[in-house]
Amino acid sequence: MSAQDDPKNESMNLAALSVPQMATILEKAGGKPVDVERIRADIAKGAPVDEHGNVNLLAYAAWLAKEAQAAGH
Repeated sequence: MSAQDDPKNESMNLAALSVPQMATILEKAGGKPVDVERIRADIAKGAPVDEHGNVNLLAYAAWLAKEAQAAGH
């Protein structure tokens, strides 16, 4: 595992997080386990990623909010 993929890496770029890093941040923010496969499923459904497959924290949060609104939550 590279330093970029290490979810405990202290120098995370919030605009370009690996999926494991995103899961770690979401777990810390919400206090609940976040499954890496759930994030990958969101990406398959259209969650935004960059050309390297990295996730921007704010763009992902906005996408989740839009999806929740579309689902009526």
